[in-house]
Amino acid sequence: MENIKISNFRKVEGEWDLNLNPITFLVGPNNSGKSSILKYLMILSDHLSSGNLFQLKFDGPLQQKHKIIDYRNAINWHVKSEELRFSYSNLGFDILLLFKKSQLEQLKVKRLSDSAFLDIKNDIEFYSIKFDNRLLIAPEDGNDNFRSAVLELELEIHSVDDKIEALFLDFKELINNHLPSRLIMSVIGVNYKEDDYKTTAFKALSNLDKLRELVKHYHTVKSLVNLLSNLDSKIQEKNLLTGKINTLKKLIKSEEKSYKKELGSHNVYMPTFNKKEIEITKNNLFNILQKQLIKYIDESQDKIGKVNIKTKSEQLSSFITDLENVLTYDLSHLSPIRNSQSRVFLNKNSDYDINKLLVDYQNNPVLDLEGTEERDFVITWLKKFDIGEDFKIINISNTASQVQVKEKGHWVDLADKGFGAGQIFTIILQIALLSLNSTSNKLMLIEEPEANLHPKFQSQLTEMFLAAYQSFKVRFVVETHSEYIVRRSQLLALENDYLSNQELNPNPFSIFYFHKEDGPYQMEYNSQGKFNRDFGPGFYDEAGSLTLKMIKELRKNKAQ
Repeated sequence: MENIKISNFRKVEGEWDLNLNPITFLVGPNNSGKSSILKYLMILSDHLSSGNLFQLKFDGPLQQKHKIIDYRNAINWHVKSEELRFSYSNLGFDILLLFKKSQLEQLKVKRLSDSAFLDIKNDIEFYSIKFDNRLLIAPEDGNDNFRSAVLELELEIHSVDDKIEALFLDFKELINNHLPSRLIMSVIGVNYKEDDYKTTAFKALSNLDKLRELVKHYHTVKSLVNLLSNLDSKIQEKNLLTGKINTLKKLIKSEEKSYKKELGSHNVYMPTFNKKEIEITKNNLFNILQKQLIKYIDESQDKIGKVNIKTKSEQLSSFITDLENVLTYDLSHLSPIRNSQSRVFLNKNSDYDINKLLVDYQNNPVLDLEGTEERDFVITWLKKFDIGEDFKIINISNTASQVQVKEKGHWVDLADKGFGAGQIFTIILQIALLSLNSTSNKLMLIEEPEANLHPKFQSQLTEMFLAAYQSFKVRFVVETHSEYIVRRSQLLALENDYLSNQELNPNPFSIFYFHKEDGPYQMEYNSQGKFNRDFGPGFYDEAGSLTLKMIKELRKNKAQ
């Protein structure tokens, strides 16, 4: 999920538009609307996985988390409108679900690559469908791999360019500061005084064989020849990569031509279906789409041209499978108090996140297998957070679990490691369990991950979130009050060169500050890792403000 738009929901009176990077931090004062974002995502997730897209209900698996009991409780209490909109971008599509008094009024899906769309509207007695037939052919299928390869090669070229530039600078330093090198340039007919250092280097490269011969007679030339040989190798490497990119771009153009040829004429299918059809299919929108569109295509060939019904049916089935993936996402949520210092965790206890996670763990034996990426992730971060060298979860008669960690060769209860250790362990375990899911849409919501943690470990959480995204493509929306979490994102962005070329190496972090009156605004990173706007009072400036007050108080005491 790359973007969400929220309107008329809880505290949101206008529209909030948030671009979600792989790791998005929500910061700001209490009661400013941060939790409204999390509730929105939880309600939407429950609805999309309910099997009934026509009716918005609030009794899904996450109801105990978002605590919204009905439609009236969900909409903004200051706005008279009865409409509730869920808008988001996911996997290359823009999606809109519009409700009125819990009834689906509109579902619109638009593919960003070519604006092909599906639009379903409630027309009182029936639902109307507008279906762009371009959706039956996915132009990105053949090109996604090519485009990904182009991006990877462009990243390689970016790295090679940096190395070439460094070698040019070394060449300049060598020519300017070492007399033998300047003499050698004269011997091979290159005027280093008249030309700039890059032109001089290229002329020297064209005479590289002569320079290699001179090494036999002038030992001091060896460093110059080695440098030019490295430069020549890097330039050839760049040329090779550029050739590969050009070949891939030709393949992309060829695929696009094939797509246009296969598509033929651009039609919009416009069937309708009676609301009784919803009851017949047990509220299954996807079955209705398949049935009604095939019926329409079969009966409208005089308008849309003759088509192969079997082929169209297969294309529709493929599209509807893709549509289900586009609409839904696999969501987990962790509250601020995630763990208790119990030695035994009862399966039926729903007061803490850890209890449910331990039940899920018992159903995922993969995490018990040595050497799996998920288990290694857990152990790596247990060590980094100084919790233990290993862990084990003991099933007690399928009614409870016990968690132990190994410390200096001895097994101890997690409860003996302190409350903060339990809080971190819960986050690590949730990441590992979520990573086991095969879906490509994995989203983890965390409230106040810094709770009960030392500042160093608060900072380290940001690094762990980045590692989880890089390893398992788990995305995060994190509500936090921790300055250390935010500052670590700035450092990581600089260390990983996320800020110099966002197109080739995009920054995985985004931060939104929630202003009580004006709503959220994005804090954008500049090339030095700083933010383009100030946080509101009481966040970054609180430590300095307290220090200033202490100085004033000390001066006042001295004056007395």
